[in-house]
Amino acid sequence: MAKQDDFTRLQVRLPKELHESLVEAAAKTGRSMNSEIVERLYVSGSSLEDFRQSLRDTIEKNIETDLINGDLRRMDEYKKALKDVLRLVISLLKKPDRTNQDERDALISLVELLADLSD
Repeated sequence: MAKQDDFTRLQVRLPKELHESLVEAAAKTGRSMNSEIVERLYVSGSSLEDFRQSLRDTIEKNIETDLINGDLRRMDEYKKALKDVLRLVISLLKKPDRTNQDERDALISLVELLADLSD
């Protein structure tokens, strides 16, 4: 882990348009303003191969983020489906005149959901 002695504190004045552009870029990349500026300085002073590697790393990170976001969306869908099935089971249990068919239907819904979750 880096220590404070590994860094130099620097105060810089930026044109407002450049500052706004950096704020937007940092938000898009999920970096702090400082990290965005440091990354850009490294890239501007790097060789073409360093730039290509940085670009590859950024693309890989974006792909990983997309996969994670896709998994999170899928988890939200399963969470909603599970809530629906649980509501069905609870309402079935509260129903005094439930039939064996009602219980089988609820059980089938639950098993289908669990099968989807295991994919």
